[in-house]
This record gives sequence, structure tokens and C-alpha cells, in this order.
Amino acid sequence: MSTALLLWAVPARAWHSTLYPADWQPPTNGAVYFETNKLIQDFSYAGYKAGEASLPVIAGPVFNVTQSPYNADKTGATNATTAIQSAINAAQAAGGGVVFLPAGLYSISPQGANAYALTITSSNLVLRGAGVGATFLLNTSTNMRSKSIILLSGSSSAGFYSSGAASTTISQDLLGPTMEIPVASTSGFATGQWVVVRADCTDAWITEHNEPDWIGYGSQLGGVAYFRRVVAVSANKITINAPTRYYLKMRDNARVVRLSAAPLLGCGLEDFSIGNVQDNGTGWGENDYTVSGTGAYDVHDSFAIRIVRARDSWARNVATFQPAGNTTTAHLLSNGILLLESSQITLTNCDFGHAQYGGGGGNGYQYRLQNANECLLDNCRSTFTRHGFVLSHMASSGNVYHECTDKDSGRQTGDTGLQSTAGSNSDHHMHFSHGNLIDTCTGDNSGFEARYRPYGTAPLHDLTAAHSVFWNTRGINGGPSYVVTTEQSRYGYVIGTRGTRSGVSLSTYGGTKCDPLDHVEGTAQGDTLEPLSLYEDQLNRRLSLPLVTLPTDLTLGFPTNSVRLQPSVQIGSQPAA
Repeated sequence: MSTALLLWAVPARAWHSTLYPADWQPPTNGAVYFETNKLIQDFSYAGYKAGEASLPVIAGPVFNVTQSPYNADKTGATNATTAIQSAINAAQAAGGGVVFLPAGLYSISPQGANAYALTITSSNLVLRGAGVGATFLLNTSTNMRSKSIILLSGSSSAGFYSSGAASTTISQDLLGPTMEIPVASTSGFATGQWVVVRADCTDAWITEHNEPDWIGYGSQLGGVAYFRRVVAVSANKITINAPTRYYLKMRDNARVVRLSAAPLLGCGLEDFSIGNVQDNGTGWGENDYTVSGTGAYDVHDSFAIRIVRARDSWARNVATFQPAGNTTTAHLLSNGILLLESSQITLTNCDFGHAQYGGGGGNGYQYRLQNANECLLDNCRSTFTRHGFVLSHMASSGNVYHECTDKDSGRQTGDTGLQSTAGSNSDHHMHFSHGNLIDTCTGDNSGFEARYRPYGTAPLHDLTAAHSVFWNTRGINGGPSYVVTTEQSRYGYVIGTRGTRSGVSLSTYGGTKCDPLDHVEGTAQGDTLEPLSLYEDQLNRRLSLPLVTLPTDLTLGFPTNSVRLQPSVQIGSQPAA
């Protein structure tokens, strides 16, 4: 008689981070301090309307660019820039609507001295195609130095560092996260106003961070800045709609600035492919962007899309494509999409990549958030470029990369189709971005970084991050054994990794400037980490609470925070074209 040994598979036990237990509550000023405590911030305010409403489906009015009086050519045979821009201008004059591009190929290019092919400068306008792989926007110009194919731009008076219409100083140091700002006076402030809570980058602040390279460059660095809306005003206190992300000290002239103009609101880019004809020039080296006459010089600092001084706007289902005739396989000349001095922007289901140039000076970045607050990149993909997802500058905070993939970084097509670049990976790139979340993202033959970077021109990149979280990062395919490199100021956090490349590198470029060591927990155990997604868990926690209804948003005509799902919206009274 024989016996058989039965082996039962025992599932791995789920675990919680020591910093994010099942009963976690958002950290608050007075209970925790940015300078001394480890803390997981509340990242649930990222994206369109802080996640409290779904992205809208705007019904109209509709301005069909192929119909009279615009008559844009959708065969690509003739340039359609003027026709499409005329439809955009008409929609802006009508107070908003949908500029619709039926399936086809639209040849466009910057006209005259313009630094863009198409531009949107008014709120409530959607540029919509018939779908990725159906509507194609093709920029035919390669003279694109510091230019964009599409530019969305709000008023300069809505900038994070604008002087504003009024200002009041804080009345006590705020050393932890808070939405309640005690101030010297609330005169001139009211519910619903746009404000920036900010502090100067003083030499005292720089010295406190042991960064002598930055002494004397504080005005250029700007200082921490949080673009917010006022939700309540009481005696000597202003309450804002999302928490601060780093300390604010009276010593650094911390203050609340009331802006004199609103940002661009309610704009969307939807359902199209975008690309650029390749540059057939030579000279694609790291520093050739400084050499006139090279291909690198002509395409330096170009972007497919720039979104500047905008809020509660979005891009969804937008992808790059390889135009016919691009023998190098290039989709774009250099950069993909830039969010600059913008807040609560959502990018979802976007796919950008295949940069022709990824040299020095800021080229080959597919998604760059520069001085951007509380933006959400959801299910976005970067392929074959120098850097996939980039955070930079002191006003970049509260942003979330959620379920994004960076594949094959450290690449450019150049003039051969496959060339290596001096930089790689998705990174916190420069100048103390802080309090950001990289959540359930994948490095596919690539990785994610928040390390000390003593590069560039003065002021050097140096301290790139503080209090940013890498949550449940997955590494697959080629590259080193580690998927995350971290070396942040104060504390940084790597919680849960998974995949075939699940290691964590604790970089030491900055030495004592980055003491103490970052918090690393659950290496190679991300598959059993609870919750799987930090962002989703925090959003669900917050939205289970009653919402405070803000005053009616005059741009859309309904209370901004009173709904979670938003139906189709008809803007204006003009009938569909």
C-alpha cells in the first residue's frame, strides 16, 4: 500500500505598509512635520476636478472643420492649419464647444512667426477627432525649435509666480500638510477665488537643505507654490481645496497670493493621432542642439502639445504615429506633452513616443510636468525616448502617475532609427519637486528615479525630490536588476516592488545632503501589497465622505464639487454646425 503526499498551495499573506496601515488617516499639520517625519500624504486630489467628477463628454455646439465656412482638407494634400484655427476661433467666440475633425489626415504647420501650429486660448473648448488611428494631425514643418504643434495657453496673470491682485502673509509657520492657512488678514479674499500659496526660495531655505550650489539663485528657482481655490474664509484663516505639500515658513515670506485672472478651464484634447515629419538633417549628438545648422538645433525644445496655465482640463485617447515617409521610425521630433504652471489636469489613455532627438537641454521627454500641481496621468504610455515621465521644479507637487508604462527609454531615432541617449528612465529631473506619487507603474526595459543629479548649468539640478512615493512599481524585461532608484531630500519612499526586476537602488550621489536614507519596504512583495494602488484607495476613502458644495462654477453652470459623474454638457446656445 502506498501513500501520496498532497501539497496545497498556500497563498502569500497580504501586507500593509508600516506607513499606510488599514486605519490610515491623512496627515495633518501639528501631528506630523515635513522636516522630521516619515509620512504618506493624501494624493487623491490629483486630476480633473480632484477626482470628484468624471471627465465630461461635451456634446456641443460642434464646429466641423471640414464643413463650410472652414473647409479643411482631410486628405493631407493641402495645408489645413488656417481652416482648423478658424474653427477654433469661432468656437472660442461662441463661448466654447467642440471643434471636430472627422477621420482623415490634416497637414498643419506653424504659420508665419507663430510658435505653434494650432492654439487654444479660451476656456470650454474641446478639440476632438474621430479616434486614434482615424484622425491624424501631421505637422509638416521641421523648423520647430521651441515651438509646439498644439498650444493651450491661459493668461500670464494666472501663473504660479505672478504678482497677483492681492497678497497676505501667513501668521504662523506651517510645518505639515494643511488646508487651513492662518493669515495676517483676509481682506480682499473670498470663497471661489484662485490663489497660490507660496514661499520664496531664500538663502536660509537653501542652507537648511545643505545645497550651497543654489545660494544666490533663489529667485530663479522660485520656491514652493501651490495653486488652489479658496473654499472658505473666516477670521484670519483661508481654507483651500487641497493640502499643502511641504513646509511654509514666515521666514521665507510664505503668503497667499490672489490671482488677477483665472486659468484656462474645461479644455480637452480627444481621440486623434499626432505626428511630425522627420528632419532629414545631420547632427544628432548630445550637445548638437547648440550648433546651428544641425537637425538637433532645428528640433530642440519642440513639443507635440504644450498646456500652459490651465486647470480642470484633459487629454484622452491621444497617440503619436509614424508618418508615411519617416524612414527613421520617428513619430515626433523631440518632446511629447508639457504641463506647465497647470493644475488638476488629467491625461488618460495617451501613448507617446519615438522621439527623433533625445539630446541635452531637455529633449526627448514624452510627458513633462514642470511647475505643475495635482495632475493625474492615468494609463499613459511612453515608448522609445530619452525620458518617459518627468517631474521638475519646485512647484511640481501632488501629481500622480497611475498605471503608466515607460518602455525602452534612453533611445532616439536620430537619422539611423536606433541611437542611445546620455539619459534614460523616468525621473524627478531637477529642482526639488516634492510630494508626488508614482503608483502601480511599469518600467519595461526602463525604470524610475528620484536621485541627486549634479548636472546642468547653474543652478544645477541637484536635489530633485522630497517626500515622493514609489508605490508598487513593476520592472520587466531588460535593464538592471533594480526598477527604482531613490535618493531624496528629507525622506523618500519605495513601498512594494514586483516583476522580474524588482530591486531598489539607494543612490549615494548626494551624500549627506540626502540624509537620512529613504524608506524602502516590501521589495519583490508588491503582488501582495494592500492596497494594490495607493491612489485608488485614497480616492475611494475621500469620496466616501460628504462633499462640500462650492459656489457655482460660472464657466460651466453647476456646482463644481457637488457631483461625481458628469453628463454630456452643452456649452453656449449656438446650434450644432
